[in-house]
Amino acid sequence: MKNHNEYMKKNIKLLVNKYPNCFSEENPKPLKVGIFEDLVQDLMLDNKMQFSLEKVISFYINNSNYHKAVIRSDFGYDLQGNQCGKIPEEQKKHAKMKLKEISNKMKNEIKKEETKHECSTK
Repeated sequence: MKNHNEYMKKNIKLLVNKYPNCFSEENPKPLKVGIFEDLVQDLMLDNKMQFSLEKVISFYINNSNYHKAVIRSDFGYDLQGNQCGKIPEEQKKHAKMKLKEISNKMKNEIKKEETKHECSTK
C-alpha cells in the first residue's frame, strides 16, 4: 500500500508540474467533466498509459481536499486553469457524501488505535 501511494503521489507531482494551473496537491481545483480525455489527447497516451492515468486521476480526486474544493466551487477547471462548466449539484452531493465517509473512516481508525493503546497499557 505504501509503494502504491508513493507511486500515485509521484505521478500526481508530474501532473502538477505539467499543468500547474489545473492540478495542485495543497489546493486542488475541481476538474472539468472530460478532463481525462483532454489529458489523453494532450499527452498522446496509449491504452496502457490511459489505464494508469485513470488510476492516478482517481487517486487525486478521492481525498478530502478535493471533495471540499468541489463543494466550495461553482465551476470545474480545464488543463490551463480556466473555469469550464458548472459543477452539477449531484457532484456536490457526492462530494459531501464522500467527505462524510472519509471522516467516519478516520474516526473509526482513531477509535481502533485508542482501544489498541488501552489494551497494551493494561
